[in-house]
Amino acid sequence: MIEDCQHLYERRIGGFEALSAFLDELANADVTVVTGWNRYAWVYLAAVQALDREFLVTVEIQPFPKNGSRNSC
Repeated sequence: MIEDCQHLYERRIGGFEALSAFLDELANADVTVVTGWNRYAWVYLAAVQALDREFLVTVEIQPFPKNGSRNSC
């Protein structure tokens, strides 16, 4: 599991090098990898880099309720 993948790019010229290297590494890996992105980065990268085509399955987790109620797991 790789969290905070939204830090793999910068909005500047050449800002996708780390992201491209990361995707190349994932393409060569023979394991299942779970990545975590914030919603804003995902929407941006899906639009400008077609990131959603790189990942065959996406799961969106809804935010926790803000009313303070607790549910047991």
